[in-house]
Amino acid sequence: MTTDVDFLPAPAPCCATAAYLYVLDLDGPALAWEFLRRNPGYGADWQKGAGPRRDAAAARWGLRFGVDPKLDALEVHPVWMGSEDALPHVRPAGSRDIAQHPVFRLWSLPGRKQLLHTGDDLILSAGQGSEVLRACLAPNMGSDIACRITAPGDAHCSACRAVHEALVRDPKPCIPQSVSRINLLHMRCLQALDAQQAGKTQRETAVGIFGALAVAQSWHADSELRAQMRHILMRARVLMTEGYLRLAGVRPV
Repeated sequence: MTTDVDFLPAPAPCCATAAYLYVLDLDGPALAWEFLRRNPGYGADWQKGAGPRRDAAAARWGLRFGVDPKLDALEVHPVWMGSEDALPHVRPAGSRDIAQHPVFRLWSLPGRKQLLHTGDDLILSAGQGSEVLRACLAPNMGSDIACRITAPGDAHCSACRAVHEALVRDPKPCIPQSVSRINLLHMRCLQALDAQQAGKTQRETAVGIFGALAVAQSWHADSELRAQMRHILMRARVLMTEGYLRLAGVRPV
């Protein structure tokens, strides 16, 4: 039995590292999407379904709505099941002490904006890369209205502060951050998945990730480089099949 993988994103030549650098700036939910969209099972569900059927199938993958796997995390901000519980809530402030509250202006928020209706609330995503602002809006939340920003039980205070700063136009200064080992590992896992799905051998995959010189010097049966490549591939498969749910913050169902 074979699986149609025509939906998969076309890898760059030898899965060139430059094509994956944007991954280093992704937050958990966006990174989770990068792994899920490479899952052949999810792609098959997307191809078979349409409309409500497609959204129903997406629920088994932890998504509220189906998303085209050809689109990367720079183009879409998928909404994960239960994400409202971990997002700051933005509600109209009402008539009391309006001057003490920030004013919600959707179009003043930086970056690409996306609004999705969950049936009860609106999920807002604005920005790009690691600077994506996410919040849960009340259905009656209009533009140029004073608002209250509250934190549900699972939300982090830092997320509420980020929304407040964005609305009052007092963002934190942009401070360059070093690349962590885990971010680098996630990027290499995505490279490895694309290479394997393109039919590359482990050695060819290692060339794309570590370079031809490193492979020529260090690739043999018991080498550390070969063991590292096996670890990357194993981790990549786990993240693609179910580990992405932890990155997305989706609670086990």
